[in-house]
Amino acid sequence: MEREYGDGYMMDPTETAERIVRVIALHDHCKDPASITLAHTFEELGLNPLDMCEIHMAVEKEFDFEMAEDIVETWTTVNDFVEHVARDFYAK
Repeated sequence: MEREYGDGYMMDPTETAERIVRVIALHDHCKDPASITLAHTFEELGLNPLDMCEIHMAVEKEFDFEMAEDIVETWTTVNDFVEHVARDFYAK
């Protein structure tokens, strides 16, 4: 995949969103996985902090890079996750 560095994105945000939504939807505690949107909060999806830790690790594995836990803990919506990953140079 050839990277384009426009608008601060290192990856296609649409593709990144699809991959992250898929990871979240596969989690056992996610309410109504078929209707996940970028605007959903993790609380609305029925995810607690432990669930988010598991999703954090799954996203790291999906994109083959590491994210600082203290940054991830501040995110409240699916879009927060997508924006960070799509703008990270090391995500694949």
